[in-house]
Amino acid sequence: ADDDLAATFVHELDHPAIDAPAFELPAHGAPRSLSLTTDALTSAPAIEQLHDLGLAMRKPRSVDTDDTQGADTVPPANFATLLWGGEPFEEHEWVRTLPNGDRYAYAVMEQRTWIRPGPVALGTNIQSFRASLELREKVGRSIAWCYDTDTGEPLIASEAVDLCLNLTQRRAIAIPTESRSDADPDFHPELAPR
Repeated sequence: ADDDLAATFVHELDHPAIDAPAFELPAHGAPRSLSLTTDALTSAPAIEQLHDLGLAMRKPRSVDTDDTQGADTVPPANFATLLWGGEPFEEHEWVRTLPNGDRYAYAVMEQRTWIRPGPVALGTNIQSFRASLELREKVGRSIAWCYDTDTGEPLIASEAVDLCLNLTQRRAIAIPTESRSDADPDFHPELAPR
């Protein structure tokens, strides 16, 4: 109870089982909110549309050696830095405080990520965007994209379902009113992957 936030990160996926024959997912392992039949890269909106809607979440930047881990291209295990690295347009607190003093945050419950095949080179000019797709009592669904700003091509997309958690009481809670109003300008269900 030291109020630390726990997280799990996958750094590498290099295992013979990955090349094993596919199998049918059991019902308990199937996604509950995200479709496995959509393609967020081929159905991604044009970068100009995202700019017009004001959905940029990071300032334009160039892929740097932090992204590439010193190599000439971004390693696949580091593609998330393309979405979430760089300087945000607005700072916000990941852990927030409720009026009663309890702390809350969001935990990713489901996530699906699409990565464009091929390397992303050091120096590539990129920018990230984000839209809220759905808001329910305790969960929200959103999507983020990272584009090559020179070509307008999406490089990576990530759709997620987040659960609102009261960290003090260690339980799921309804999304607070102030967080709901924060999501309104970014609410664009029409941008959901198809």
